[in-house]
Amino acid sequence: MIRVRIVADDVDQADAAALAIGRVLTVTRESPPRPRRSGDGVTVYLDAELPPVDRDAAGAARRERRSTR
Repeated sequence: MIRVRIVADDVDQADAAALAIGRVLTVTRESPPRPRRSGDGVTVYLDAELPPVDRDAAGAARRERRSTR
């Protein structure tokens, strides 16, 4: 599991960051936005995992790289 902490000025920025991270990692849980103790912004935590690897595609990419050397 990968834990990601997002610190943003507002909820909209935190949501945008979470969406961007969700394009690369598989997000399994997202905490509700919490105000920061300092009072400047919000914090959101994500639990994420690496997406499953398509072994056929990875093998084809490796073979492609080897053939171009």
